[in-house]
Amino acid sequence: QNTKVHFLEMNSYSDEDLKREIKKYSLLGVGYVFYDTLKGFKTDAWDTLKQTATLLKDIAKELNIGVYGSFQLSDEASNLDIEDFTSGVIANSKQMKHICDHMLIGRRIPKHKYDKYMIRSERWGYRPLDKDKTYYATKVEKNRGGEKDVIVVYEVDLNLNTWTELGFLEK
Repeated sequence: QNTKVHFLEMNSYSDEDLKREIKKYSLLGVGYVFYDTLKGFKTDAWDTLKQTATLLKDIAKELNIGVYGSFQLSDEASNLDIEDFTSGVIANSKQMKHICDHMLIGRRIPKHKYDKYMIRSERWGYRPLDKDKTYYATKVEKNRGGEKDVIVVYEVDLNLNTWTELGFLEK
């Protein structure tokens, strides 16, 4: 299986433009396309966003490649803890969860909340979050292939753009 990855950056992102670009990279041997940031073409209407997401899913199936899109979160997301995240924190998200095969929702963990959590891993057992480190958490909101509602925690060095998966985040 092809493991080439392409990060799609476009100035114009109409559905036809997206389709053409993804097909082009698929022909060049790319097996995974990451599209940042998924949004409706010339509108914030949820139905247009849903239409574009459906198109991406159909293209992925047709070409037998992985297509991943990122979303903007709503303003309310900044007031919620990661365990309270649902697909409802995605801006313009009506019915978006139903289209996706997998949905991950993530955020940086604020340092003032580090004492609220522990990291659980098979390798180290339970351990606290280190105040000198930066952590991001990703909640598995939907997973057609397995477990959901788990929260994976990463130690992140933003200067080097390194993300190290540590285990699961628990209260």
